[in-house]
Amino acid sequence: MLRAAERDQSPKDRLTAVVFEALPLDHDRLTEWKVWLAFWGAAAGDARLLEENRRRYAEWRKLLRALLAPLEKEPKQSSERADHLMVFIDGLGIRVTLAEPARFPRERARAVTMVTAQIDSLLA
Repeated sequence: MLRAAERDQSPKDRLTAVVFEALPLDHDRLTEWKVWLAFWGAAAGDARLLEENRRRYAEWRKLLRALLAPLEKEPKQSSERADHLMVFIDGLGIRVTLAEPARFPRERARAVTMVTAQIDSLLA
């Protein structure tokens, strides 16, 4: 994910790039999301997989917090806002991948306004 965040971008552009990278917007990432959804289903009944999922989410949260920190007036807000972003990404990813792919095709998820509006409202 960090590869999406180029060093010469503004903090907001880095965050936006990482959010887009996390979404199932092309064939490879759609396949990754299908694997993740299967993993989540398996983790629901397996303590070892559930712990691995928690570990990965902790790393994901840490990355988002680091990307949000330069944009925050109060650094303590970045943890809550990281959680909000994770919920948005998970929700949109699930919609595109499984729940309503006809209503939320990748083209709609790719729409810059949907992602940037979410980031803007989070930072307001």
